[in-house]
Amino acid sequence: MKRGTGLAPMSAKRRAQLAAEGNPFPTSTFKAKPKMATAKRPHAGFAPEVVDAILERDGHACGRCGGALYGERGFDYSIQHRRARGAGGTQQPDTNAPQNGLALCGSGAGDAGCHSHVESHREEAREHGWAIRQDEDPLRVPVTHFLHGVVFLYSNGSWGSRPEVTA
Repeated sequence: MKRGTGLAPMSAKRRAQLAAEGNPFPTSTFKAKPKMATAKRPHAGFAPEVVDAILERDGHACGRCGGALYGERGFDYSIQHRRARGAGGTQQPDTNAPQNGLALCGSGAGDAGCHSHVESHREEAREHGWAIRQDEDPLRVPVTHFLHGVVFLYSNGSWGSRPEVTA
């Protein structure tokens, strides 16, 4: 398609208006891309004080094999959600509570650690309470813990031989 006439030149008034609107290309009518919102994403995992409580309860060791936890969380060790958050998130208030967390070695990203083992051997993980179903309450499902034996995990970050009494 051929145009018979050239484009009309942009007036100085229009060029000044575009520049005032923040268009970095005032000789063009193309608008600059709007800046993306910079609001922080809501915290999607365990709060730092909950992580500290879980690590203290688990003796800074892997709850499955007992190996010492060191290095960087998310790479060298991780806090496993016993009842998974799910891809779309969850509305269950105890998802990021101490009773739903277990310290495990490895990141769960295909490495040789216990987190990957728990993720890839779900039946065994459920038998031992390292992973539980969505309809189960983490306060009511015991966990086979390397350090403590078969115990119930409590909402205050401790553990015991009986389920926590809730009001």
